[in-house]
Amino acid sequence: MRTIEEIKADIEKSKQVIEYEHSRGRSSPRGDMEKLKRLYYELLARIADSIPYDRLEEICNAERENNLIILTEQLKLSMNAGARAIESNKRYSHGTEYIWNVLSDDSKTIHYVEAAKILREAAKME
Repeated sequence: MRTIEEIKADIEKSKQVIEYEHSRGRSSPRGDMEKLKRLYYELLARIADSIPYDRLEEICNAERENNLIILTEQLKLSMNAGARAIESNKRYSHGTEYIWNVLSDDSKTIHYVEAAKILREAAKME
């Protein structure tokens, strides 16, 4: 079974062959385009095989809704810093709540201590 990296490398090689043919004023043979299509299908199949379908659906929905976040090291550090700031501030440790969109009908609230706990847990995710 080939790795995703190997398939991606073959896709790039196929693209280069097709681009080379086009740059010389020749159209690519149908076989080159078919090979590229097969490689893309193989790539998608390999990705889908490694992720459960319900998780893949969640990822696709999040991407479609612009809610997909990549946890970079910088983001993890920021989350830990936010959690530490909340935990260190005595005003937040006595049931104080954060209210988002306070003047709206769909305002949301969260206790600062709970927010700190969620930030810590999310920062630990791999």
